[in-house]
Amino acid sequence: MTETQILMLNNLIYDPVFTAEGAEAFSVGELLEFVDTDAYQKQEGMADPATTREEWENLLALARGDEELCSLRIVERKNNPATGAKALCFYSEKEEEAFVVFAGTGYNEWRDDLVAGAESDTRQQTEALEWFEALPYEKITVSGHSKGGNKAMYVAVCSDKAPMCIAFDGEGFSREFLEKYREKIEERKGQIVLYANYRDFVSCLLYPIAGTVIFLENDGGISAEELGFGGYHCPDTLFLHRDGKILYELARQGKREPAIELIQEFTIYFMEKAPKAERVQLLSFLGDIMQRLMGQGEYRNDIFYTIAADGLRDVLIYLQAFLNEKKREDLTRYLCQICSLANLLEEFAGLPAIVKPLLPFLLSGAAEQKMLSFFIHLAAQTGQTLTVRDFTQETRERTIEAAREVEKEEVWRISRWDCWYQLEEVMVGLDWSRYVDEIEVYYRKLIDLNDAGVREIERIFDEVQSIDSLYAEKIAAENERIREGTERIKRLGGHSNVRGGKI
Repeated sequence: MTETQILMLNNLIYDPVFTAEGAEAFSVGELLEFVDTDAYQKQEGMADPATTREEWENLLALARGDEELCSLRIVERKNNPATGAKALCFYSEKEEEAFVVFAGTGYNEWRDDLVAGAESDTRQQTEALEWFEALPYEKITVSGHSKGGNKAMYVAVCSDKAPMCIAFDGEGFSREFLEKYREKIEERKGQIVLYANYRDFVSCLLYPIAGTVIFLENDGGISAEELGFGGYHCPDTLFLHRDGKILYELARQGKREPAIELIQEFTIYFMEKAPKAERVQLLSFLGDIMQRLMGQGEYRNDIFYTIAADGLRDVLIYLQAFLNEKKREDLTRYLCQICSLANLLEEFAGLPAIVKPLLPFLLSGAAEQKMLSFFIHLAAQTGQTLTVRDFTQETRERTIEAAREVEKEEVWRISRWDCWYQLEEVMVGLDWSRYVDEIEVYYRKLIDLNDAGVREIERIFDEVQSIDSLYAEKIAAENERIREGTERIKRLGGHSNVRGGKI
């Protein structure tokens, strides 16, 4: 099977015919005859909207003309109604090889997408791996689009079967994942290929792990009036388009849009700079936002109303620090990325042509700092008083190191006398937002102001750990009680008989 054929399977999985109960009884060619294009607007995924009806009919015609593709049979199927997660295993008797396809984000998986930025393994990733490991095949190629591409790469790294992986527009991974699976990633990245549209806005998120990344340039079938910028994430945009038609080959290779590079660099900057507790808080908030905007599943009002303004403020603080660093390191490249962003805003957001040439100026000087500072202040005024206490091992080690530095300071280093820190606190406030790039300096000043030594810091963290362990035991006991109660209800349900509305 070629990459083009595997891409076709990653398009077909979005049609409910292929993931419906009983699909295992048919070949791909037989299932294609069941697809009802008259009901296209009612289908999820492909009509959300990402592909027009005409493009979908174009894809179906290409698929029906591929005898090898049509001969594949669906042998295993995953369709989780609780999350919307879908996966299919196709089998080729000719090649004696299986081809697994993971679909993109299900309606209740959006939060999992975001919290992946702070965890080594998410629930949806581990469920995908468990399903994959149970397949009775050794020769397997694993693939997926969007979140499905992320799952495919996760499986390629973690599975004992060490499959070949072809991912499409798949997002990256967290620092925790890179650290936990460092050796496996290095060993298996050569078996992972990631294809992404040059303007795709999902594959640029978090840390990439694919040994080969190929950007495909295609703008066919995408317009502000029809599908908008979101069309660049549709799997059909990875095919070559010509004269309004989709051809059965991959689009030509090119380079990633500079504005998308900027987004990737910011996500990695945030991963590097933010302590884990803060990443968990912000990513949980952003995950709930995406769940509301994109999904139809459950969302958390407690997360949204508690963190909303504070989360926005913290994102803006990191963005401000990131842009400052970008300008210092390479102003020319930064301006190129901002001009790229201006082009996208003009094309898809209706940015007036007269504003476009001013955007690089607005985002590269004092005007940018004033705008961001204004929005940070506005978010701070709007937000609730929420304090996140970060007692992770990472913060413990960084704080103790800062305390040791304070204890070793020579008395003649006048610039580090705490009287200057006291003056800073009185005049402008000792605000962490101004120390995103130098968080150790912020820790050192706080320690010096409060006369906190290594022993005192260790005592505080030990007490927090003790309280944390106590509550962990209580929560575990409560979870066990709930589990036992659930099992009792299931057993009662198995013996119940409902007649005439009575049990």
